[in-house]
Amino acid sequence: MIRSSNLCNNKCDTEYQAEWLSNDMTQVSEPKTGVHRLSLRKNFSWALAGNFLYALCHLGILFVIQKLGSLEMLGAYSLALALCVPVFILTNLQLRTLQTTDSNREFDFSDYAGVRLLTTPLAVVVLLIICGFGHYSRETISVILAVAFTKVIETASELCYGAFQQHERLDYVSRSLCLKGLSSLGLIAITLFLTGNLVSALCFVSVGWFLIFLFHDFRHVYLLFQQDRQQIQNPTGIRFLEIWSLLRPRWNWSAIGKIFLCGLPLGTGALLLSATESLPNIFIEWNFGERELGIFTILVTLSFAGIPIVNALGQAVTPRLASNYANRNVIGFQQVLLKAVLLGTFFGLLLILGTFLFGKWMLLVCFGPEVAEYSGLLLVLMGLAPLKYGFRFFGNGLTATRQFAHVLRFQLFVLFVLVGLIVPLAAFGEMTGVAVAIILTTFIRVLLFVWQTRKELIAIAEHPAEVQFLAESLRAAKSLVHDFSTLFIRISGKWNSSNTLNSNSLKPGKTFPGNSEMTSVSSVKR
Repeated sequence: MIRSSNLCNNKCDTEYQAEWLSNDMTQVSEPKTGVHRLSLRKNFSWALAGNFLYALCHLGILFVIQKLGSLEMLGAYSLALALCVPVFILTNLQLRTLQTTDSNREFDFSDYAGVRLLTTPLAVVVLLIICGFGHYSRETISVILAVAFTKVIETASELCYGAFQQHERLDYVSRSLCLKGLSSLGLIAITLFLTGNLVSALCFVSVGWFLIFLFHDFRHVYLLFQQDRQQIQNPTGIRFLEIWSLLRPRWNWSAIGKIFLCGLPLGTGALLLSATESLPNIFIEWNFGERELGIFTILVTLSFAGIPIVNALGQAVTPRLASNYANRNVIGFQQVLLKAVLLGTFFGLLLILGTFLFGKWMLLVCFGPEVAEYSGLLLVLMGLAPLKYGFRFFGNGLTATRQFAHVLRFQLFVLFVLVGLIVPLAAFGEMTGVAVAIILTTFIRVLLFVWQTRKELIAIAEHPAEVQFLAESLRAAKSLVHDFSTLFIRISGKWNSSNTLNSNSLKPGKTFPGNSEMTSVSSVKR
């Protein structure tokens, strides 16, 4: 629907772009206020740093809750996340994705803000209904609602993140994530140490996130739109109310309806994926209790510790995959995809080896003997690492082909498979059985993505025989070895040249470079 509407608005978009370009060409100097786009390399670096630090802070929060609170408290927090995340993912409608891909600016920021202002209260109402019919304790309900308030603030920040990503300024997203992660970890640690109350700690986190949204996220969105206006009109004529009219929610019901219809399939697919990840937590809390859920959450989080790195790599390769697919470059598509798969798989195998050697010791040092008893379960969950870190890139490949309907069907099928497996396997092996069910469903999802990606490539290939993942994997492996050897040679060459330069500068009789009249080091010594 977005695509058809874009075709209808091509004339307006062309006129706007022409006016923008003509004014930009006649502009003598760039405005001092506002922001500028970053390169792809810098955006990738910022995204990697922000996601990694945020994930590290999340792991630290689990450590703090377990140390300063209890495993039951950690279980209640994990249950709250398992309930809140899927609900907010559905009502968010993946607006950030829609903003980022809205290259022709079919919808304004104020249109997306209007949709967000309508759907966020709906998520809170759904969570109140869940709390009313869930037969949870009063303390657990309080934690769920406190987490929900943090998610409300997060939805507002996500709207700003979409504008940042659309303007290719992921450094602002990264800084916001760093501020959120560090402030959350600090506030929860201090509050739990002083009061021992998790609900109070989460309320302070909500206040901190609101301040970050107000003074960082919204402020820089204002600067982005100020720069846009400066490129099409006299900067001295820009007023706050003019920019505010572009940012405040606008009740254009036609645009809101289109955004809702476009975002509903994306939100549903994300909901199914989130439900697949949250269902084991809900099942463990329901059958084994909050203490066991707290332990399981620690182990699962450790098994997914490298996901931020993989996500950053996925964000980098997806545009290249999409470009190769659009140009019918099947060989290039396979090479980029399989290189990412091999890198992620190798990283996952290293994590399995590290868990086998040091897993129990790490759990004992960080979380105590009560959690260290489950080091075997951590090793089982680490069996997901090659799938999560390597073969998950086939999901990026299928997304690059824009076959969203297949992704939605696969996610629904995998959720049904998980529901069918988790009950008998949990009855046989308790939490280990739940972990095995997760591994099996992830393996089935990977097979579906590999099969459909290969099918889509065959459909666009001039010679279907070119689509050979096994043969291309060997070529990709050789190419990776060559790339790493070349990188190592370059680093070694720079290191040796640096050492040679430093040693020569200390030898007697050498003159200082850049000054022919300066006496030598030996003559100075004499």
